[in-house]
Amino acid sequence: MSDAGDGGGPGAGKAVPSRIAAPTGPPTTLLYRLRTIHLPLILIGCGLFAAMVLVAMDRWRRGTVLFGLVTLVAAVVRLVLSPERVGVLAVRSRAFDVATLTAFGGLIIWLGLSIESLGTG
Repeated sequence: MSDAGDGGGPGAGKAVPSRIAAPTGPPTTLLYRLRTIHLPLILIGCGLFAAMVLVAMDRWRRGTVLFGLVTLVAAVVRLVLSPERVGVLAVRSRAFDVATLTAFGGLIIWLGLSIESLGTG
């Protein structure tokens, strides 16, 4: 039988470090997260906001085309970024997301360009 304090268990005789080592992963500061993780999503959001402003200013064709272009940019971002950095653009699998965003972006651009401007002859 062995006593609990006899030091005969696993790891007996090994030195215990006096302090805990600092993490070696990427920095987790707010600026780092904004730059690396949130920047693509922020840029896409700003593009969509600009498209909505154009539509609200009765520049709906330009706004529609911009909306479609931003959707295509979102498809490219979803295709090239790693799953850790893509954020909320990852809904399903990468192939499904890219195919859906590309199809909708192309359709929106086509609709914006194919409809005649109202009020012009």
